[in-house]
Amino acid sequence: WFTDRYAVVARAATITNSLVALRSLGVVNPDGPIRLTRLGSAALSGSKAVARITLGQSTKAIVQADHTVIAPPDLRADIASQLSSIAKVESDAGAFIYRLDADLITRAVQSGQSAEEIVTFLTELSQVPIGRPVTQFVQDAADQADRIRLLPAASVLVVQRAIDLKLACAVRPAQLTPVSDTVAVSDLPPGKVRTALERRGLSPALVAGGAGSASAGSISSPTPQSGTRAKRSPQAQGGSGSGPKGPKSSPGVPAALKVAGPLGLTPHLVTDLDKHR
Repeated sequence: WFTDRYAVVARAATITNSLVALRSLGVVNPDGPIRLTRLGSAALSGSKAVARITLGQSTKAIVQADHTVIAPPDLRADIASQLSSIAKVESDAGAFIYRLDADLITRAVQSGQSAEEIVTFLTELSQVPIGRPVTQFVQDAADQADRIRLLPAASVLVVQRAIDLKLACAVRPAQLTPVSDTVAVSDLPPGKVRTALERRGLSPALVAGGAGSASAGSISSPTPQSGTRAKRSPQAQGGSGSGPKGPKSSPGVPAALKVAGPLGLTPHLVTDLDKHR
């Protein structure tokens, strides 16, 4: 097979060395006509087929109260793989000794497993009943999975006054959801949020690339229908002021709103966001 496949590039010494290696691995028969062994045929089917031959079919281990798991060396490959996703190997001399790991369990839950599924797996794996300490350990680790969550937001609206946020959130086409007294988020891109607000008389400054890099934009009063003339900001009046310089505004309009995007929500805003969704 090797000669036929690689006849153009193969050399006699290369073929001989390859056959020696294949025979050492048990992929081809040790003597006589060259043919694939059972292991060689399994290798063509994939790693799981090889594992079924090279490893045993043990499906049981012992889960102990001290969070260790004693597993036989021939533990079935898929079970060993699942166990490795929640426990670290401490010893592989003879029997394998695993220790349940809180960080791995937390990541497993974040990847889609539940605490109940992990406990069920350990219960079915163990030859003896698993103790309360193991169940509680898994639950405690799983509880850490959503302690801090990072949620994406296409647009973030930041205002200086709470009343401005209420006015902006009342503009339904902007699809704004308040997450604090002065911050709201929207799944719409910043350009669409700005357009929706401008149609209602609000002209937020568009901060390109996030809250850290502001670009200039006009900002209008949030109450155009009231007939009240808006006060001018220090920057709009041309005064130097003592505070830090913000985005350049058009004459006669105060810096009231900013639209920043894209921006990931910081953890302290997540709870408020969940309340409004």
